[in-house]
Amino acid sequence: MAISKLILGKRDFWLPLTVKQVAENPADGEFCFSLRVRDVSSRRLCELLRELSAIQVSAEFDDDEREVRIAEKLGELVMGWRDVCDDGGEEIPFTPEAFRQLLKISGMAPAILRAYGDGYSTAVPTMHLKA
Repeated sequence: MAISKLILGKRDFWLPLTVKQVAENPADGEFCFSLRVRDVSSRRLCELLRELSAIQVSAEFDDDEREVRIAEKLGELVMGWRDVCDDGGEEIPFTPEAFRQLLKISGMAPAILRAYGDGYSTAVPTMHLKA
């Protein structure tokens, strides 16, 4: 999957994302939006992946606590969004609670990480280009 990024500065960028779910009506199972994410080092990204994996398999958290911790960890990357709308088509403002609700969509957290990893590798060279 090719991911293009608009570099906003040296520390964040927009990441376009499409997440598909199985649904009776295929249009109901597709979510297209963009996340504003922090540019973290590949080392920090690997650490974050390990931390998220540990949270996912830990028996010490119930589902609610696991959800909160995953949202907190992904919150290190995600700063905002655009084109996230309610059923009436109104854009939903980005808040930590709204982000947590987005993560309740099955497969959303892994899709964000996968897209970030794919996009990160394509963004690094563009940051070093001279005009």
